[in-house]
Amino acid sequence: MNARTIPLIILLMFTSGCVTIAGDKLRDLDRATPAAVPTVEQTVGDFSFHLDGGKMITSNKAGRMVNDEVLSRWKRWGYVKNPTYVKSGKFSGAADYEITLSGKQEGESSIFLQIISGLSLVVIPYYVDTWIDASFDVRDRRSGKTYHAQVRDSFNTVISLLLVPISPFAQGGRSRTWDRIAENLYSQLKAQGAFSETVLAAAL
Repeated sequence: MNARTIPLIILLMFTSGCVTIAGDKLRDLDRATPAAVPTVEQTVGDFSFHLDGGKMITSNKAGRMVNDEVLSRWKRWGYVKNPTYVKSGKFSGAADYEITLSGKQEGESSIFLQIISGLSLVVIPYYVDTWIDASFDVRDRRSGKTYHAQVRDSFNTVISLLLVPISPFAQGGRSRTWDRIAENLYSQLKAQGAFSETVLAAAL
């Protein structure tokens, strides 16, 4: 393998198509728009990221991406407003609730299969199983009360140059998993009394 071949293989791996399949560990939940919508600040606490074959981003960046996946859905569903990231847990005291993520994200794959796929210029597919363990510790700034929720789910990504034509239409598995993670985290917290409509309404 010459020096020109390696960059070509890497380029093909990043421009290949993929299909995602939900892990189906969590169940779908019904959504209801709350009467009052709190402001939140969020940060990344003790969170680790590991990918077989190496890491391309830091654990903190991976944690921020997890928070973005969850809180962008909460915002879109009308659960929260203005979800703002703060570095190293340096909350400003301005938001109704403060959220700290902990847990881990792991990508499991066959390095041997990745090599074979690379040598075939990614015609032969390889896969990555992505597992997310996410815990939210949520603090009500006014009362000081804290709440905790934890979920675990996964999605599988199949990668191949042959999947390029259908790739834009085949990301439902990943999206479905993140929907379930976001909804189950919120449901657990809500059941404990977090995001209380009565308390929020009284503070307005």
